[in-house]
Amino acid sequence: MIRKIVKVIAINFIIIALFLSLLELIFRELYPEFKGQISSESVSVGKRIFYTNFMGIKVRAPYEGYEIKYHNDTPIMLILGDSISAGYGTAYEDIYFRKLERLMNLSPGSKIQVITLAHFGNNLSDSLNDLKALLLKSKKEVSIKYMVYQFNFNDVMPFNQADLKEGRHLEGFEHTEIFRKFQVIRNKYFNRSVLLRVIQHYAGIMKMRRYGTCEERGYDALTEYTWSFGAKPFKEQSERLWNKFETSIEEFKGLSDMLNARCIIFISPLLFDVDSQQIHPYYNKLNLDFGCATIKPRERLLAITDRLKIDLIDPKDYLKEHFDLRVREGNFEPFWFTGEDNHFTPVASQYIAEYIYEYLKNKRY
Repeated sequence: MIRKIVKVIAINFIIIALFLSLLELIFRELYPEFKGQISSESVSVGKRIFYTNFMGIKVRAPYEGYEIKYHNDTPIMLILGDSISAGYGTAYEDIYFRKLERLMNLSPGSKIQVITLAHFGNNLSDSLNDLKALLLKSKKEVSIKYMVYQFNFNDVMPFNQADLKEGRHLEGFEHTEIFRKFQVIRNKYFNRSVLLRVIQHYAGIMKMRRYGTCEERGYDALTEYTWSFGAKPFKEQSERLWNKFETSIEEFKGLSDMLNARCIIFISPLLFDVDSQQIHPYYNKLNLDFGCATIKPRERLLAITDRLKIDLIDPKDYLKEHFDLRVREGNFEPFWFTGEDNHFTPVASQYIAEYIYEYLKNKRY
């Protein structure tokens, strides 16, 4: 009897395994865009990432064991930012600032060394803390020519990097240690399966309130962009956060002036700024409603930078022009990662690097 039971269990196990394997093969053919979406401390969306130490600060590096060799005769472009400037899903050689560095070093008289203090989940306050630590360690003797802050439309929010890491922005079961550990395992191992990755993708969509009024949907109407765009139910809180954010920008400008460095804010465009034809797969998968906005972030930033005399670089129109040209040619390539509206791909990185380079060249900085 026991042998029969074991045999039946084994047969059923083999049938289930074969069935799941077949499903995996089918999903790999149907959803090739979801392949390789694994992440860990050493991998970002399938791309290997390395870090090194610069003046006591952990920074992105091109390969393992790399050491930053700083030369006094080569000025530095210091970049503050979040996962975009940390190279989310992107090989080091394809990150926009690395492409910018190459362009500048090919041009006579514009030699530069680019170092990024950006980290996943950083906001401006987090970056300023890293910057202060760097200046304290270096005793302000580092020759910084440019101080660039990469603005993301999710930077204005009531959470910092530590909050996001601890899951304080989440609710219910998602705000537990068990869920956080599961997320690590999911990103590192489960996402190797396209079948599981696709299930997670659609499960994430289904749990959101995708329809209804701004008040009915609450946070789900604009998700991470809730406060930068001042979603109607969060209008007063958004105004307070923008005031706090403006204070951080003033501090950033003050530190730039102290170092006699050119102060620059670079706006990282969103998918919605560029793909007006809605060609990207899974375009606006959460049905974000920008009609719920009470704040125009670009106008708010422009007013702040004009007052503080900060350069504001916005490659939105340049990116859209070349995106449309690719589409017209019949050679569409995603400018944002699968199901993303925030993290742009290496294709977009090239155009962004070109635009920043031309801006600096025309300004003769």
